[in-house]
Amino acid sequence: MSSLASYSDLWIDFVNRSGLSDRAFFVAGTWILNFVLFWGYNALLFGCYKLRLFSKYLIQPGLKPAEGLIWRNLVETLLGQFIGMPILIYFLFPVFTYFGMSIRDPIPDWSIICRDLLIALATTDIYYRLNSIGDYRHYGLLGSPLLA
Repeated sequence: MSSLASYSDLWIDFVNRSGLSDRAFFVAGTWILNFVLFWGYNALLFGCYKLRLFSKYLIQPGLKPAEGLIWRNLVETLLGQFIGMPILIYFLFPVFTYFGMSIRDPIPDWSIICRDLLIALATTDIYYRLNSIGDYRHYGLLGSPLLA
């Protein structure tokens, strides 16, 4: 893998020319990352389900939730994605800056980026588990409900 140091000047120039405050840039960037991770991960799971890959590992084989429940879950998920998540990210900005994050710093090493993507994936999974408690439980990465 090539070094990201050569892209740092381009990154800093891009952020400076965006005209956005650090908080607005953080909210937009984090929301886009969350959106891509969440829907990409779930598209992969949906593809596995439709193609019957790993069907022997289904938690309740042969059972399908009621269509109304599926639509209700989809509406709740979209509300969480487009309303809840941006608000949450907005208020988490001071926490990230407290721990040393800066929008205008050079791009970090690949190992840090990969670590942070894994943390983002786990955080997204936990957030939607807690957000989906009710009639339908999201099973997420670990394959079992958070609350039994």
